[in-house]
Amino acid sequence: MVGGLAANPTPLNHASPVAFIASGLSDASPGIPGIAQVQFWIAAAPATTLNTATDTLLGLGIEQLYGNWVLNLANLTGFAPGSYVLFARAQDTNGVWGAAVSLDVTLT
Repeated sequence: MVGGLAANPTPLNHASPVAFIASGLSDASPGIPGIAQVQFWIAAAPATTLNTATDTLLGLGIEQLYGNWVLNLANLTGFAPGSYVLFARAQDTNGVWGAAVSLDVTLT
């Protein structure tokens, strides 16, 4: 499960590099150690829950120091300026997905 989600920089500029950071990860399956992957998604606001059928998968994070998972993107030029909701969800090594966490972001 993802404990926290951040974007850098804020507000986001669609033509500039961005980083999305998932932190405070824990296993969704008690007793099964390890996180297998973290997905980062984006949806037009006002989204309240992740919908993998309609939201856009931005990519998979890469594990960094201190257990953070980071997705670095060169830009978000495929998205118009406006309000969005960023989601992150983690899958443990047993294949169980944790609940998605969200972060409201503004794209300029």
